[in-house]
Parts: sequence; structure tokens; C-alpha cells
Amino acid sequence: MYETAGVFVMPSLYEPLGYAFLEAMGCGLPCIGTAHCAMPEIITHGQTGLLVPPAEAEPLASALVQLLSDSPLSEAWGRKCALRGYLAASLERRRRPDLAGADSGEQRSSSRCRG
Repeated sequence: MYETAGVFVMPSLYEPLGYAFLEAMGCGLPCIGTAHCAMPEIITHGQTGLLVPPAEAEPLASALVQLLSDSPLSEAWGRKCALRGYLAASLERRRRPDLAGADSGEQRSSSRCRG
């Protein structure tokens, strides 16, 4: 699913952990999320994606149009996202010993990207 996408959008009203964003970032997708809960800790507004006010359709639509209409910007942010997603997966493996024997974050992310 991720390999055919150009942007990951999840305008969640409640997202305490944000794993879906990290997974999408690991696949090199810039993200659009709401500016509350875990999203501002994961998405760096204007560098790895865009944050929009919760429950507001107009800013969400504008953010989506911005990223879909500017391929060079989306690709640049996607490269930053891929690095951030890989680093987050590496930190998670250190924090959780049960993941120590798992594939590298890069391998795990790329397998998820193929859907």
C-alpha cells in the first residue's frame, strides 16, 4: 500500500502513539496529521510533513493539495521521513528487548512498503 502512495494522511482526533506515522515515514512518505496528541512529536511541520488543526476540513484539504502538487517538496520531505522512520525503529528495538532479534528497521520498513 505504501509503495503506491505519495503522501500519508491520518487526520486522527486521538493518536497517543503514532506508530502508523512512523511506519509511513520509514517508507519515505511525507505525513499530514493533526496538531495534537503524538503527531507534533513525530511530524516536524514544514520538514517531514504538515500539521493541521483537528476536525477542520479546509486546512487538511489545503495541506494535501500542497504536498500532492509539489513533487520536489514531497520527495525531499520523504527522504527526511525515511531517515527519521529508520532512526525511530532503531530506538524502539533498543527500548524493547523482545525486538532485538528482529530484522533491521530498514528491512522491516521496506517489507511493509510493499504492502
